[in-house]
Amino acid sequence: QHDVKVTVNRLNDKYRSRCQGGDIIYFEERSDREIRLAQRLAFFGASDILFITAPRDGLNRYPMEFTLARNRAGHAAPEIFTSLPGACARSEGLVIVSEFISSARVMRGALTVNPWNTADVKEAIVAALDMSPAERAERNRRNLEYATRLTSTNWATHVLCDLKSVEKSTDPNANYAVGFGMQYKVMDLKSGFHALNVKEVCNSYRSARSRLIIMDWGGTLVTDVKVDKLQAYAIAKGHAHRDGPTSELKSVIEALCADPKNYVFVVSGREVPALSQFFGNFTDLGLGAEHGFYYRWPRDEFISDTGGVAISSHSGSPSNVGKWKTIMEVGDQSWKDSAKLLMDIYTQRTHGTYIEQKGNALIW
Repeated sequence: QHDVKVTVNRLNDKYRSRCQGGDIIYFEERSDREIRLAQRLAFFGASDILFITAPRDGLNRYPMEFTLARNRAGHAAPEIFTSLPGACARSEGLVIVSEFISSARVMRGALTVNPWNTADVKEAIVAALDMSPAERAERNRRNLEYATRLTSTNWATHVLCDLKSVEKSTDPNANYAVGFGMQYKVMDLKSGFHALNVKEVCNSYRSARSRLIIMDWGGTLVTDVKVDKLQAYAIAKGHAHRDGPTSELKSVIEALCADPKNYVFVVSGREVPALSQFFGNFTDLGLGAEHGFYYRWPRDEFISDTGGVAISSHSGSPSNVGKWKTIMEVGDQSWKDSAKLLMDIYTQRTHGTYIEQKGNALIW
């Protein structure tokens, strides 16, 4: 607070001559409890710009209050706004907020800044002062749309309607408890759900003449990386790699594939190179990449398959074994550029999200 006061006094002394001997900056620090809503709205209604540079904040309602106060004050006393020299119209109030506060995600007309970057803050202030009336009015309109449409009353109404639509279930099979201790959790399942009978599965496995076994990679053969958000982001961006199968797991997969009655597949959302790296050397193992868009048959007996489009094969392989196919022709991939532009908008608006690029897909 002392440093701010020293800076304010220095600027007032330097530029006082331009303000007919008066101060150009008025600084006063108060807590939220000392400024009631009515006082705050009065200040907001008389201000052209709201500037919030909090490095971390929760539900900050000031941008919404400022937007409403500017528009309502102009309706209540239009003669004041037209008589003030240099004041902008009531519909041109501008908001500059820190990109780290929650309201920065929803106030689409606000200028967002990194409060730790002084150059960024300076550019935002200059842009706000030099902004055309038309752009200021458009930004204010966007903020006003959100502030008037998504009010606390509307939010409470939606919550009460959702609660009213919920029906109490009397079916004892709707919930299923799994785990022990700190891993205990209750799963909400559809009525009529029955837990898997392992004994029946084993008996059916032994007596079956032909078995199809489809296994997922992440969350089944290895730990699901989505539990660790930072690790999932690093893998998506190519800074880290998913864990491969352990030696014990390799032995299990090899034993399953060695049984002529078994048709074993590993299907994953990962790309072809990733699956080929960890599972490409298994004998008689079918693979499905990108949730099956790319696939590889496990054995020679599927050589009669004429569907799909072959995209690659291991050198010297005379059959479909080792050949990757697609369920349909890949075609023109220029759609990704347009889709990524649209997805980038929501990535910038939603903190903590990112885009993962795959061979034939974009995932937000």
